Amino acid sequence: MNDFLKTTFNDQAELYNEVRPRYPKELFDTLEKVSQLSKDAHLLEIAPGTGQATKPLAEKGYSIVAVEIGDELANVARRELREFEKVQIITSSFEDVELPLKSFDLVYCATAFHWIKPEVKFAKPYALLKERGYIAIIYTHYISDKSHDAFFKAAHAIFKKYDTCNATAKGKSPVLPTDEVKEVGLDTDLFKPILFKTFPEILYYSIDDYIKLISTFSFIIAMEKNNKESFLKELRDLGDSEYNGMVTINLSMSLTVGKKIKNQS
Repeated sequence: MNDFLKTTFNDQAELYNEVRPRYPKELFDTLEKVSQLSKDAHLLEIAPGTGQATKPLAEKGYSIVAVEIGDELANVARRELREFEKVQIITSSFEDVELPLKSFDLVYCATAFHWIKPEVKFAKPYALLKERGYIAIIYTHYISDKSHDAFFKAAHAIFKKYDTCNATAKGKSPVLPTDEVKEVGLDTDLFKPILFKTFPEILYYSIDDYIKLISTFSFIIAMEKNNKESFLKELRDLGDSEYNGMVTINLSMSLTVGKKIKNQS
């Protein structure tokens, strides 16, 4: 995993907070129900960014420890969540943070689990969870429903033209067919899969706001300056000339939940 890309979001903390899509309320209601959270449950969030998945659960009254590697992202999260006394933001990588073992009812991560090193991504949550604890992994998928992705199909050639470290810019479509949205594969020696559910949503952006949104993606941030400017200009020109300055985004938020398997030793 590229450690540089993992930290690029920190350079765009305020923009990230402004434009990244929020998660639907139904997702958190489902998570709350399936993980059987009590009123006094203690939650651990991995990589909260600026708090998009922290606030909905903080509003439900849970105690939350959120571990964020980016100092600027963490500062924005503290500001955005300042009214919630039971939320603590720790600036650290998840790999390095020291937390009490078997102390959390739920460990969860939203659209960042792929950045966690393989050797700890399941083992450490397992160690930090109580015996009846749960792990939840949330992702945002840009998908095709054949009626709302005309812009992305037209933009495919532009993504393909600019060679970056991201797969979407190396010839793959920037949207997924709906049947390719899959649950996260859990370590089934440690967690029993108990739920996979998707939450579709259609969002409408001006081309300016869409450019802001993708400017918070790691592969865009990491692009060489002149390439980035040319890439974004071509996308903007396409949106203005062919789509009246509007972009329709079809999303599918996914939720994968697993239950900690009791240690038999």
